[in-house]
Amino acid sequence: MAFIPFSGGGANSTPLLALVFILFLFTAAELFLSPIGLSVATKLAPSVFRTQMVALFFLSISVGTTLAGILAGYYDRDNEIPTSRSSASCRSCWASAWPPLRPC
Repeated sequence: MAFIPFSGGGANSTPLLALVFILFLFTAAELFLSPIGLSVATKLAPSVFRTQMVALFFLSISVGTTLAGILAGYYDRDNEIPTSRSSASCRSCWASAWPPLRPC
């Protein structure tokens, strides 16, 4: 979302200070979210499996990043409609499947 104001420009259209600010924003977000995820992984796991849950936490981040990169390869700038439709349908399916999965 931080890159949206700079989209659609020509080559080298994003200022260097904007890139530095956006990278700082991403770093701050990671520093705020990672300790919470690690804390939840260790608190919810049985005492025998705490190390494995932390490893699974890091594995989930790496799998998500890899899948985002693979899916970004299917993006076509000339034909954005299929990408938008598939993204919207995935979000709708996940939103409809999520409430029944919650514990009572």
